[in-house]
Amino acid sequence: MGQQPNVEIQLAHLPRPTPEPGPARAWRANRPSDIAHPDLFPWGGDFGTPASDAGYALSILAGIDLPLEADESRPNVEWLLAHLMFARASWFGRSPNPQDAEVAMLIAGLVGREVPAGVRARTTVARRYWAPRVAAKPAEARRMIKSVSGEDLKADVGPLRLRMEAGWVPLR
Repeated sequence: MGQQPNVEIQLAHLPRPTPEPGPARAWRANRPSDIAHPDLFPWGGDFGTPASDAGYALSILAGIDLPLEADESRPNVEWLLAHLMFARASWFGRSPNPQDAEVAMLIAGLVGREVPAGVRARTTVARRYWAPRVAAKPAEARRMIKSVSGEDLKADVGPLRLRMEAGWVPLR
């Protein structure tokens, strides 16, 4: 339909081409801090050992009923367990999974009622000490992970439970 003679069209009303971004420019890692190759990625020490999708640990823990003491905070204990799960998953170079949650709960003394009462009591004391600290300070989380041996973090539930039945306390 043509333009009506009594309607005046302004320049702003005329169709214009839509602006589009230009083609991407070439990029090279040439700054001192750029990581040009995966082997240059810093690992260990203060950098830690990253696991993929570490936040999935919190999703796993959200669906688990944790047998907590009356004065324990669930969010604090979840962060404690999540850090143990992150550490275990990073040993294997994968995302956290439900088996990591089982091992973390055993290390924290939340499962394994066949474990001797003395071991359970010392683990509960350690859990109560670490839970509020780990939830608030990343440096404390690293200290807590260092207090647990790599052998305990890598162990399956069965062998770890047997060691705890023999009197071993993994979380100190």
